[in-house]
Amino acid sequence: MPNPPASNTRTIARNSFWYGLETVLEVFVALATSIPMARVIGPERLGYYSLVVWVGNMSTLIGSLGAPAAARKYIAEYLGKGQPGQARAVFEYTFKAQLYSSTGLTAIAVLLALRFGDPNYRIVTYSIVATIFPAMMLMIPAQANQAAENMRANVPATILSQMIYTGTVWLSLALGWELTGVSLGVLLYKWVEFWMRYVPARRWMATLPVEPLDEALRGRLRAFSVKSIFVMLLNILVWNRSDLIMLRWLSSDVRHLTFFSLAQNLSEKAIMLPRIFSVSVGASLLAQFGRDANRLAQMAQLAVRYALLAGLPLLWGLSAVSAALVPVLYGNRYQEAVPVLALAAMAAVPASIFLPAQNYLEATERQKYVIYCTCVAGALNIGLDYLLIPRWGPVGAAIGNGSGQLAAAAGLWGIILWKDPVKLQWGLLGRLAAAAVLLYVTAFLVARSLSPWLALAPAIASGALAFVLGLKLFGALTADDKKRLAMVTVLIPARLRGSAERVLDWLTEQTAAA
Repeated sequence: MPNPPASNTRTIARNSFWYGLETVLEVFVALATSIPMARVIGPERLGYYSLVVWVGNMSTLIGSLGAPAAARKYIAEYLGKGQPGQARAVFEYTFKAQLYSSTGLTAIAVLLALRFGDPNYRIVTYSIVATIFPAMMLMIPAQANQAAENMRANVPATILSQMIYTGTVWLSLALGWELTGVSLGVLLYKWVEFWMRYVPARRWMATLPVEPLDEALRGRLRAFSVKSIFVMLLNILVWNRSDLIMLRWLSSDVRHLTFFSLAQNLSEKAIMLPRIFSVSVGASLLAQFGRDANRLAQMAQLAVRYALLAGLPLLWGLSAVSAALVPVLYGNRYQEAVPVLALAAMAAVPASIFLPAQNYLEATERQKYVIYCTCVAGALNIGLDYLLIPRWGPVGAAIGNGSGQLAAAAGLWGIILWKDPVKLQWGLLGRLAAAAVLLYVTAFLVARSLSPWLALAPAIASGALAFVLGLKLFGALTADDKKRLAMVTVLIPARLRGSAERVLDWLTEQTAAA
């Protein structure tokens, strides 16, 4: 079995590297497939496909409520406690529960597709619906690997499945199969990904002792799973493009679905970098609860700061260059997506710090606060959608979604700061925000000063340079950051490592911690 190491900076850095490798590949594939699809298929027909894919993804999330989250939480905890037999018992219990729920939900989805699916897109609809089963089942072995702090084990499945998906998309567009071929490719790669995750996870689980599931633990599993159901259902309202349903209902222009999906998709790709760190820290938080709960507060404090260090420049930079980026990537037919992307990217910053808060509360089994805050955020999101979409279309949806995200993240961190010994470094966070503002202003002015094709590269380069200079000018990094980030530089290719270390030395010299 993978031997879970101590939850320290090196462990988080290593897991961040492997999860980051997965994420970079997924981002590359998303851009390499979504851009040609958008250009070939067009915003009108792509709108229905975006809606079907969203419904399929949400069905998978709904059907995955409870069991995967419980698997990750309790496998990590009992491995951390040195009780591998109970960790294996949790895996078996949650896998069986997932098998039952995935079979039932897939059957229900097929019946709904027969009743409500568009006759012009039958193969597309049924293919996406059929992905629900493998997409749900692969989550248990994937979460087990995360619980063991072994992100590397998930990488081979991601590489092969993403290669299959990319190949089928390009082939479908080249041969005129279009959405039919693409949807069949999605079904194929989901099954490949499931088997490549399941077989290795089952193999290392088989090396653990066989023990019956403790009755007290069984009760904790059930209680945690029920709470996770509510958490995920509410998260769908705020974090998972539920605004598409409101757009479909309140807007008569099907292109609005495409414009909103495009903006959300790019924003989600930009937020992947802070999510890499958050997921790695989350795995260590859960394991740390089983080893030494006293360090949770310190880990949560650092998680916020480094999530923002990664998220702010990417998201605000994406917003700043949106006027150049959209026409370059997708063409002039998608010009209406520019303001949507500018708002969506800027408003996605709270999402970068929501996951560390959720992981912290899950580790301490206080999901009720996640439920309370997300209820308020979901109601705000839907209310603003109802008021703003009829007049402003996808821009109104972006405002509603961003407001909900801000309310959810602010509520969770407000509760944590009030009830727990977590102290955020407000001075350093303020300096980091100042550097991000400098980036935004610089990139925005460059992006608007030239035609899109001429402006995009200079805008990105000037914004990145402005952010680095802002970090130095405002003293946003400290000597302590140098020690932590040095763990990350060892993952950089050798020929670039020296330059990265010199930049890090320059950024952190003579800066005191706030």
